[in-house]
Amino acid sequence: MYEDLQYFPGMDPTLPFRILLTGISYCDGSYRISRMKSPLTVLEYVVKGTGSILCDGESFTASSGDVYILRKGTCHTYSSDAKDPWIKLFFNLDGSLVELLLDQYEIGNPVVLHRCPVEPLFREFIQTAFTSGSDTRRTFHQCALLFHRILTVLYDTKPHTPAISSEAVILRQALDKAVSGSISISQLARAIGRSPDYTTKLFKKTFHITPYAYLLQQKLAAAQNLLQNTTLPVQEIARQLGYDDAHYFSNVFKAQFGVSPRAYRQSKTFL
Repeated sequence: MYEDLQYFPGMDPTLPFRILLTGISYCDGSYRISRMKSPLTVLEYVVKGTGSILCDGESFTASSGDVYILRKGTCHTYSSDAKDPWIKLFFNLDGSLVELLLDQYEIGNPVVLHRCPVEPLFREFIQTAFTSGSDTRRTFHQCALLFHRILTVLYDTKPHTPAISSEAVILRQALDKAVSGSISISQLARAIGRSPDYTTKLFKKTFHITPYAYLLQQKLAAAQNLLQNTTLPVQEIARQLGYDDAHYFSNVFKAQFGVSPRAYRQSKTFL
């Protein structure tokens, strides 16, 4: 495992575009990064190899020629395959301009974009950052322009899907808020003024999953992150996710992942 890195200590926190870290990673099977509610945004281009990504409960694979984007605030883990490890170009960013441009270009969903012709721009970004000298403000401005160019290419590369209806968005938001408790189909239906049957069909048609299965998926994703990144007892994790019976929670977790919450925690390395 080897990384060629460039840090930017003492950067101006008022800049709308800031590079926290950039470089090239030559990974091996031990490479694994995990963040709970990430304080930064990550963009990575895979030059060679393959690896896996878990972001807010969804799993992805990124291989040669792919770009993956992990937005600020997400809970994510990414790791390199041991037999075919990544070589990748990356930059970790922060600042209001970063989030604004990502939102405007609708980048970050899906997390992985396949076969993106942006390697030259990634290399130019990293080279510019590495040769910054003491004038980091000027470098950040130059890299902000390169970042914008990268996003225009990614926007043209990403699959464009029809706009999600406002009713479907309300339903998903209601389910996301219910991760620490519960919500019934009747309650969801009242939120959009529709019948329970219509509500279930709309959600499944839009997101290809039932409301119940989506809520369970979000609860289990939260459970994984809490097990990996905290020392909270399993009983407390169950309580925080709306399960009064920790034994029932453990059975649900095991049915999904094949191991108990305790065994899952023991199999993961705290970072």
